[in-house]
Amino acid sequence: MRLLKSLKNGTEYYLLDDGRLGAIYPSTGYARVSYAINKKNAEFAKRQRERNMQAIAEDKIGKQMLYQINPVEKYEEYHEITMPLYYNFFDTQRQYQNEWRKAYCRIPTSRRVLYVANRQKLYDLLEAFNRKNCQS
Repeated sequence: MRLLKSLKNGTEYYLLDDGRLGAIYPSTGYARVSYAINKKNAEFAKRQRERNMQAIAEDKIGKQMLYQINPVEKYEEYHEITMPLYYNFFDTQRQYQNEWRKAYCRIPTSRRVLYVANRQKLYDLLEAFNRKNCQS
């Protein structure tokens, strides 16, 4: 993994071991990488590496970053139900009359863990990704 460029805002661009591009963005807390290099088709892999080198030469590295590698955390959100609620009373359906009683819906969701202003943690994420996935 080799440092290609460092910007004033703290963004750093790297060339990973297999020819991919990687970046860390301390201002937003994200680490990103570019497309995987094709291992089955040598000609296509060569064109991918050439496209990455061309992006470096033209100073358009940031446009190649596609995938976030920050870990995902799962949590549950609770949203208030604003529509009328009904219940079954024998063979009829009745609406709840108690306006003071609020009902909530639990929605499982996920989000990326952000490491804002933590350059070392972002670098460690990118380095671990490089060790695991970018062996050429």
